[in-house]
Amino acid sequence: YAKRAGLNVLVPRWYYMEADGKVTDHTDKELLNWAHNNSRQVWAMVGNRGNAEGTHQVLSSAQSRKSVVDSISANVSRYRLDGINIDFENVMPQDRQNLTAFITQLSIEMRRLGAQLSIDVSPDLNTDWTAAFDYATLGTQVDYMVLMSYDQHWGGSPQAGSVSSLPWSESALSKLRTQVPAKKSIIAYPLYTRDWQITSSVSS
Repeated sequence: YAKRAGLNVLVPRWYYMEADGKVTDHTDKELLNWAHNNSRQVWAMVGNRGNAEGTHQVLSSAQSRKSVVDSISANVSRYRLDGINIDFENVMPQDRQNLTAFITQLSIEMRRLGAQLSIDVSPDLNTDWTAAFDYATLGTQVDYMVLMSYDQHWGGSPQAGSVSSLPWSESALSKLRTQVPAKKSIIAYPLYTRDWQITSSVSS
């Protein structure tokens, strides 16, 4: 698929930061070798499984943050990765400074290794979902900030609607652009839609 689509950067979800501070490794050696042999870059994704409590446990400890940074750096060296993509979701608002500290520390190591660092962020809607992301400060540390411009109406949404309407996406991008340079901004648009089932109960 990557070859047919003409993709130049692959971002496979290979690593997870667990609640105990360990980073689990699911590297696909076959895909990695194909990418290396076909001049494709690999920015391996590090997720947090959307685990708010576990993420807080790791990010609030300087020792745990360092351990995760060291593990990620070791994988970059071991597999000759071109970059790392951080995809932490459901991060608590009180972890805003801790997340920034983690990314700052990770950016130092990625620069040392010559690897790109990117982070995925949700549109800033002034809710707890995105309060942990300090756009401006994170933007000074990463090479790229990826705006997850999708799930305006998600699977469990109480209201049916667009996955990414143009006004909503433009507003999110405008807000990001006030704090992060355009050259560091990447917009991630959805390649999917949702088939909404509308039901109503009528009493006789």
